Amino acid sequence: MIVDITRLLKAIACLLAMCSVAPSAIAGKTADLERLKQKIKDHDRKNELLDLSGFDLSNMTIRGLDLTGVNFKRANLRNTTFENVTLNHASFEGAKAQNVTFRNCSFNSARMAGVNLCETTIDDCFFMDARLNNAIFLRANLRNCRFHRAFMSKTDFREVSVSNSNFQNARLRNSRWSRSTVRDSRFSDADLRHADLNGFNGARIDFTNTILAQTHKRGFKCHRCAYSEHFAGHPQDNKEKYGIAHLDVAE
Repeated sequence: MIVDITRLLKAIACLLAMCSVAPSAIAGKTADLERLKQKIKDHDRKNELLDLSGFDLSNMTIRGLDLTGVNFKRANLRNTTFENVTLNHASFEGAKAQNVTFRNCSFNSARMAGVNLCETTIDDCFFMDARLNNAIFLRANLRNCRFHRAFMSKTDFREVSVSNSNFQNARLRNSRWSRSTVRDSRFSDADLRHADLNGFNGARIDFTNTILAQTHKRGFKCHRCAYSEHFAGHPQDNKEKYGIAHLDVAE
């Protein structure tokens, strides 16, 4: 996938204009700005994907751009705000994205394995088919997000706050959810085998056909959560298969 030159010029112009960078963050940016200028020259000459790997893009506000396919590997994105940005197929492996704010952004099919999203705020974002294995969402706030079919094995959701989000068909094996708070969300047909659900506090969650077998569920609570109808009145081993035999599912 090649980044359109018109879209690229708009993106680089925004970045070179510092995109509402906090005054305290301007110092030390000169070298990265010169590298950005060189990148656009190289892109124009070679017509290849924009590579911002390793760049310092911290403390910025980036709005209304299409950055499809951009390489942010190992970039410093700390304290940056992305609003109405398309980041489909972008690469974020190894990026430092602590305390970032994402609003109305799209990460469909993005490569985000191992990205550090600790204490981020993520509102109204799409991560469909994204690769988020080993990503860190520790103490993040997720609202109105879509993770359909996302790859999220060993992803860290400890102490996260989730509301009105959809993890349908997500691959969540060995993910960690201890002391998390999840409300009004959907995990139907997701695979949560071997997940750490200790201290999980949920309400109004759809676990229809979710595989919860061999999970750690000490202190697991879920108020008014839905499970598959075929569990009702069926043998205990059927419940054991899906890992819901001993859950606290208070109505």
